[in-house]
Amino acid sequence: MNDTPTDPLIREILALRELPVSALRERYLAVFGEESTSRNKDYLFKRIAYRMQE
Repeated sequence: MNDTPTDPLIREILALRELPVSALRERYLAVFGEESTSRNKDYLFKRIAYRMQE
């Protein structure tokens, strides 16, 4: 049985978990159009993942 998600959005969100903070900050800038003042990996991940699902 293959446990790999087939939904591209889910795969993209799962891939965010593997990114370093610097890459998440770049992604945050791309998604929100402004820099994040946070360097907290979990916070950045949650904010980006939430926005991607809107």
